[in-house]
Order: sequence, then structure tokens, then C-alpha cells
Amino acid sequence: MRSNLRDPNSPPAQSVSPSTGTRADPDTNWVSNSLLAAKAISAGVDCLPFPYVDGLFRMVVILLETVEKLKKNRDDLKELCECTVEIIKTVSAQISSQGKTAALRLQDLCRELEHSLQDVLEVVTLLQRGSNRFRDRFQAMLKLNSTADEICKYRNRIRELRLNFIARSPACGNDRYKLPGPEGLELCITRTFVGRQNILRMMHDYFVRGADTNQEIFLLHGLGGSGKTQIALKFIQQSTLFSEVFLIDSTTLDTIESGLKDIAVSRNIGEASQVTLQWLCRKHDNWLLFFDNADDPRIDLNSYFPLCNHGNLLITSRNPGLQVYAGADFLVSDMEESESAELLLKTAAKEDTAKNRRIALDIVKELSYLPLAIIQAGAFISKSGALNSYLALYKIHRTRLLSEKPAQSHDNYGSTVYTTWQLSFGQLTSPAVTLLQICSFLHHKNISEKIFSNASTYKVRTLGPSREELKKPLGFLAHFLTPGGDWDSIRFIEVTNQLRAYSLINFDSETGLFSIHPLVHSWSQSTIVDLSYMHASALALVGMSAAQLPEDQKHLSSIQLLPHVDSLLQGDTNMTPDFALEYGEIYHYCGQARKAKELQIIAFEKFKNHLGKDHADTLQCMESLALTFQNLRNHEEAEELQLFVLEKRKHLLGLDNVDTLRCMGSLAFTRQSRGKLQSAKELQMLVVPKQERLLGNDHPDTLSNMSNLALSTLLPGHVVDANDLLTLVADKQRGLLGDCHPHTLITEGRLGHTLQMLGEMTKAAELQAVLVEKSKSVLGDSHPETLREMNTLAWSYYNLGQLKEAEEIQLLGRKTEAYELDVRVLSERTNQLGAQHPDSIRAQNELALTYHALGRVVDAKNLQVEVLEKRGNILGKDHPGTLNTMGELALSYRDLRQFRDAEELEVSVLEKRRKVLGENHPLTLLAIGNLVMTYKLEKFTATEILEVELL
Repeated sequence: MRSNLRDPNSPPAQSVSPSTGTRADPDTNWVSNSLLAAKAISAGVDCLPFPYVDGLFRMVVILLETVEKLKKNRDDLKELCECTVEIIKTVSAQISSQGKTAALRLQDLCRELEHSLQDVLEVVTLLQRGSNRFRDRFQAMLKLNSTADEICKYRNRIRELRLNFIARSPACGNDRYKLPGPEGLELCITRTFVGRQNILRMMHDYFVRGADTNQEIFLLHGLGGSGKTQIALKFIQQSTLFSEVFLIDSTTLDTIESGLKDIAVSRNIGEASQVTLQWLCRKHDNWLLFFDNADDPRIDLNSYFPLCNHGNLLITSRNPGLQVYAGADFLVSDMEESESAELLLKTAAKEDTAKNRRIALDIVKELSYLPLAIIQAGAFISKSGALNSYLALYKIHRTRLLSEKPAQSHDNYGSTVYTTWQLSFGQLTSPAVTLLQICSFLHHKNISEKIFSNASTYKVRTLGPSREELKKPLGFLAHFLTPGGDWDSIRFIEVTNQLRAYSLINFDSETGLFSIHPLVHSWSQSTIVDLSYMHASALALVGMSAAQLPEDQKHLSSIQLLPHVDSLLQGDTNMTPDFALEYGEIYHYCGQARKAKELQIIAFEKFKNHLGKDHADTLQCMESLALTFQNLRNHEEAEELQLFVLEKRKHLLGLDNVDTLRCMGSLAFTRQSRGKLQSAKELQMLVVPKQERLLGNDHPDTLSNMSNLALSTLLPGHVVDANDLLTLVADKQRGLLGDCHPHTLITEGRLGHTLQMLGEMTKAAELQAVLVEKSKSVLGDSHPETLREMNTLAWSYYNLGQLKEAEEIQLLGRKTEAYELDVRVLSERTNQLGAQHPDSIRAQNELALTYHALGRVVDAKNLQVEVLEKRGNILGKDHPGTLNTMGELALSYRDLRQFRDAEELEVSVLEKRRKVLGENHPLTLLAIGNLVMTYKLEKFTATEILEVELL
């Protein structure tokens, strides 16, 4: 099947030396044979009146003569030299058959190649002389390390020029590169083609590996404008695998039939399409049949495949469904970032400078690296010169710029970015159109069927939208319901398959999620007549879906819905209180308390005004708002709301009701957060047994309150008990909810904290490092729980860095990790909560401690001064947190030998701790010890007095 490929296991061919008649190794004789051929061809065109042809042929001869004299690196130039001989053979054949017409057509290529060969000759001349100037010159200019690198660059350039000569020579005697097909569909590679080498290699490897008894079929599929046809043509242009290549425009049944008929006519075998297929079946050469733009999913392409076990088929299509025929396929998507920038600068005719590349990278990122969009942008820039201003213009005139065909194009592609998708859009049914338009308001990634199936079970509520207001989403969802009102996944798949058939939406079979290319995502909104109405419908549909989430799934489902909610809530929105509450809960579960608060307050005011303060829905809204206040550390407001709700629930539902107990547990946690550990513990001791009786020992609510109870027991002498209880709860939550459920992660985080308190810093750090990665994966990098785990991990690293037995390099590594974590946490906390929030201040204090451990004592002191002022204003001057900061700042002053400042702070800390905690409390004794150390370093008389007192 592939007779033109040499068997790698066969011995190398041998040639006969013309001078001696003996067999010679071709590796030592190739240059002589090439030179003889070049001189013969050159002599044959000496009389032609085309100086550029003569100049090129003479340059080839000169180059080969110079290479023949080389003693080193000659074989590196073998492919390059053989390419040049093949080129002049092609030129000679063309001029012989077409004369002046061919010569003029090849004029610019001849001159381009001659200039390239002059550069090669300069390199070869330097090699011949053995000069070091070659290495100096090219290492400085191109940062290369060997002559082979430079030769490789020229070899690739000459190879590319050779292919361009072939592409310009359709009438050449070798039919291998002629693509019979409808008029105007000749081989036409865009001059700006760049990159895609991974796809080209994959295609080459596939066709090379194909068995002789199989018909090889390769599919390139992807979004319109992603460059499928150009990749296919580039592959054909570069390949030497095929005896003949036939192009079929596969846009419609008519163009397929016409293309096959044209092949029959050109081969004088008949005039029918079936004649061509039968002829290919009998033709056992290694032919390639190229079906281009087989986009219409209604066409049965299989009926146009030759029914034989040989030959090769290459298909380009927007329809991934054609994978069923292919032995291999490739999803052609966006270009690599660097390749995209190179393509933009080429099409824009702009020099590839550092400044221009930075601008180009910003532009291609905004264009989502789609080749056709980049080419259109480049054409506009080349005409207007607006490289610097294009991005600003694009953001204002996106639709116009992506819809207009440039006057000067780089290929024969007839459509712009938007028009190529509009053709596909016109083939969609009404449900498919609506689905695409609704999805244009969601985030372009991670769209799940569950969003729509959950929404289909929604029942109209008192303060929710009316049935009339939900007319659009309810009508849309009705397409996917059985006569009995159940969700029909097969109907949903049928609709999504329409979109997938044109690559307007993608499906990940592993995750079961859909995604849309960012440019298609934004274009879809341009197809909507009434944007605000469709936006309201999408907003309502996601609200309907959120309202139907089971309680035990709300946490994880909210994390999955968050990007869609963020996308929907951009700009002005007008929501009913019911949906405002649902969206607020999503933000609450995702740790975005300030956004949750805004929506929940809106919902609460409307519920209170319409239903009254005692209504169950109002109470539920108050309870949700209280939890958000709790997350914002507004503990007084949270406790006030929770007390009100608890009293109402007790009165209306009784003490043994699960809703009453849940509210009581939330109140206990708020008191716990305020430092009222005894009061919290009493409530939790009441709640947990009742929940065990009503819900069971393994219910998520029971386990959560058990975990909270463990925190209340974290007092001196009870840390082991807390650790044991948390270990039990964590084991149950792993089994019930899974390793990565947020409730499990919270309990394991608390377990890491107890390990710290027990002095098991290595175990704590190991557990916390795993938790940080899990939290990032499940909750996101900026979720408060993730930041909390990062904070505690930093503290473990900090403490591990103080161990005297650790090696110094390990100390520095741990401290550096702690610093990086602390900086990240402080930045996120400040952005989310503001600089004055207690969590932000705590993060600032942790960073100060890490600065101190790294020896950056001045930085530590400056931060601690700021923290002390904030804690004094917010918590009060006698609060334990304020006193801790005073003690830490004193240590920094002492290390900076500012003993008077250290002494003043330590005396103040000692007096307050004596007064509040008593003479024998461990923290009072620690304060005395710190003051003793300061006096030792400053003066010895006071030291003796305090040492006696300490004893």
C-alpha cells in the first residue's frame, strides 16, 4: 500500500560509482549525484530569457560544489540540498511545458529561494573555513549552540519553499499534488499558516502506521473557523505518503456528487459519481480522498466511501458524530498562545518585536485564540495600522469586527467568524436555539443537564415569579418532559446533539458537562431579539433549579452553580424575593458573605413586608441572614436574629422539632465564635442528644453539631477529648459524605488544629497540606475555608521552622512556605472582607509572625504596630487577642534592642494578665518570663527581683 516508504528493517540501497563501477555508500556519494543532476538541469535552461531562473539554478550548483568540499557537517545538509534539486526539477518541467506563463508565476519564489540559498552558502563557507566566526555570529543573534541547529532552520525553510513551488505548479507532470474537484477549490494554503505541528505529526503517524489491509480514515473536527481545512491542506502539502490526492467539497450532497463526477471525467472513466468510487476500489495505489467541510449532519457520508480495504480518507467537519467512521480523530480547537500571537502579527504585517508581541498576546487572549478571528483581526490591523488601539475598538464593536469580511484575505475561506456560525444556527430547531441562547447568559464552562432537570420540578411559590413571568422557561423545559411530567434525558440529548453536530457546544463525556467556546458564547447573544427578556428567563431558570436542590446537596451544588450565578448577575437584575434568597444561599455556601448579605437583606425586607415577621418563610430568611452575619463576624447581629427565630420556632414547632434544633445549633456556634464557650457547650449538649434521637447518629446535622461541640471542649486539659471526638466525626463524615465534602473538610481542619495544640506539628502539617489541596479543588482558592486551612498550615510550617533539630535549609523552606501562604491569605481576606475585619487582622498578625521567623524583624514590627492599633480599637485594650499582639510586638522590640519599648509593653501585659487571669495562670507566668528576659538583656538588678517572684 505504501510502496514509497522504505522498510526500516531492510538493508540500505547501494549505488554504483560512475567513475569506478564499484558499489559506493550513498551517504558518501549523495552530494556528487545531486551536483551532476543540478548541472544537467542548469545547462538545459541556459538559453531561457529568465535571469531569475538562471540565477537560482547557478546558486544551487555553487552551493552543492561548496558542500562537496566540506569535511565536517556535510550530512547535516543532505536533505536541504536534495530539496533544492527537487525544486529546480519542478521549475524546469514547468517552464518546458508552459514557458513564459510558468516562469512568471514562479518568479517571486525563485528570487526568494535564491536569497535563502545565499544565506545558506554563507554558513557553509564558514564551515568550510573552520572559522569560529560562525558560532560567535549565530550564538549572539539566535542563541544557538551548534551548527546543526542553524542548518536545521534553513532545511525547514527550504522544505517550506519546495512545497510552495509545488503548490504554484498545478500543471506539473506529477499529479500527486493536484486535487481534482469543483472549480475554485484547488490546493490553497494560507500564506500565514503557523504552528499546529502536534496535529500534523499525529496525522502523519496515523497514516504511516496504517495496515495495508485497512482503509485509513482520519477526522479533523471542531468549531467553524478553527482552521480544520488549512491543517488538512498543510498536511497534504507536506506529505509524501500518497500516490494521488482527490478533494471533495462536502458542503452538500450536490457538491459531493459533483466532486466525484469531476474525478471520473478527468480520468476518462465515465461521468457518474459511483464510477469514481468503483475506480478507487480497483486502484490499489496509496490514494487519499479528502472530504472537506462535511458539516451537514443530515448527510450520510458513509455512502460515499469507496467499499474496499485500501486507500485513505481525510475528513474535516464541525460534526464530532463522524468519529464513528474514523480510525483516529482530532478536536481542532484554539491555537497555542505563542502561535496565536505569531499568526496575528503575520496577518497584520507587523514586526515581531517584544512590544508588538505583548500587544498581540492581549488581543489573541480576548479573541480566545480562534484562528479565523485572529486572521480577521490581523487583516483589519494591516489595513488600519491600529495594533495599539484594536483591543479597545474590539470591546466596543465586537459584532461588527467579527462580521465584516476584510477586503484583502489570506485564503479562500468565504465566511467571517460570525457568518460561519450563523449558517449553522439557521439549521437548528427552536429548542436548540433557546438552549444556546439561555446558555449564553451562563458561564461558558461546566454547564450541566442537572441545572435544567432540577428546574423542571419547580412549583410556583407565594413570593416567587408568577406562572406568567415563568412562561418562557416553563415552555422551554416542557420540551424535555414526558407526558407524565418527568424529565426525559433522551430528548435533552437529542437537542444538545444538534448543537454538538455544528460544534456550537462541546460535551465532556468524563464529567458529563457541556461547554461553549467563549466567542460562540458571546455571539449567541447577538442572535437574541429581546435580550432583557431572555436574560430574565435564564435568571429564573437557574433560580428554579437552585430552589429544588436537596438540602444535603446544597453545599456542593452551590459551588458548581456559582460561576453561572456570577455570570447571570452581571448588570442590572430584578429578582423576586424567593430567587434573591436562593442566590444569596449560593453565595453563602461559596463563602462570599458580602454578596450573600446584599441579596438576603433584599429578600428579608420583602418577606417581612408581605408575609409578616412570624411567617415560616420570613423566619427561614432571617436564619440564613444570621449565618451570613456570622461569617462576616457580625456576631451580635447574628445572635440577635437567631434568638428571635429560636423563640418563634420553640413557640410554633416545639423544642423537639428538627428546624428548632438546627437553629439552636447555629446559635451555639455563634456564641462559640464570640468566645462564650460554656454557653455554647450547654446548648450543644442539649442539641446533639435530641438530634441523635430524631435524625440518627450519622445524620449530617448531628455530625456537624458534634464537630462544633468538640470545639467547645478545646480548653486546657480537654484537648485530647476534643481530638478524639473530631476523629470520630471525621471518620463518619468520610463514610457518609465523602472525603471531599465541605463538612468533612471543616472537621478535618479542626482536627489539624487539635494536633497543633497537642504539639504534633508534623502530623498537623501533613494533614493540613492535604486539606489545602482538597479545599482548593472543591471550594476554590478564595473560599474562606480554603484560606483558613492555608492560615493554619502556615502556622504549622512556622512552628516546624522553630525546631532546633531541623536542618537550616529545612527551616528556611518551611518559613518561606509559611510566608507565601500568609501573604496569599492576607490578600484574599482583605479583598473579601476589608482591612478592618477580624479575619483580615488575624491574617496580618500571622504574616507578622512569619516575618519575624524569617529574620525580617522590622517588617514584623511595623505590621504588629498596625495590628495592635486595630485590635485595641475593635476588641478593646484588655482583650486576650490585643494582649497577645502586645507581647509579640514586645519580642520584636527586644530583637531590635529597643528595650524600653519592649519593657513598657511587657509590663502592661503582665499587669492586665495578673488582674484578669490571676498570678498562677500559664499566660501570666509567660508574661513574667518575657519581662525577665528583657531585663536580663538591659539591666540585671530588676532581674533578680522578678526571678524570685517567678519561683
